[in-house]
Amino acid sequence: MTKAGWHIDRTIPLAMILTILVQIGTTVWFFAKMDSRVANLEEKGREEKVNSVETRREDKDWRDRLTRVEIRLVEIAADLRVLADKEKERANAEKNK
Repeated sequence: MTKAGWHIDRTIPLAMILTILVQIGTTVWFFAKMDSRVANLEEKGREEKVNSVETRREDKDWRDRLTRVEIRLVEIAADLRVLADKEKERANAEKNK
């Protein structure tokens, strides 16, 4: 007669070995894929940071240029006023002769 109940067997079924190997392979693949995604996101973050810094630098350059143009326009307007005043004086002087 055989005893009923639990017993320990020293054999491992081939299906169990294959299942464990597939699970290990899937886990390794999943984490390798996740690592590449994280690396891609880090690279994008670095590129965006560099682009942001460059954009801010270009914006500052344009603001500086615009300021210089505005200053020059004010100077030109002042010069035109002086010339207009001189022309009025000349015209008045000719009129009074």
